[in-house]
Amino acid sequence: MYGPISMSEQLRETMPHMKWLIAIGQNEIRQLMKERLSFEDTAYATLIHPEAVMSPSSVIGRGGLL
Repeated sequence: MYGPISMSEQLRETMPHMKWLIAIGQNEIRQLMKERLSFEDTAYATLIHPEAVMSPSSVIGRGGLL
């Protein structure tokens, strides 16, 4: 979604299976946005680029973007 946060609840009702990603680079602001949206963790997509290099012991949480 690109637009006002106030539209997020309406979109969730219209498309309940849609996954979300908060694409804000600053950790503190991204966390504030997550808290403001107050969606359950399962609402967030995790995106990992096919050429991303990760340690085998890495743990990527919901909403991660690599």
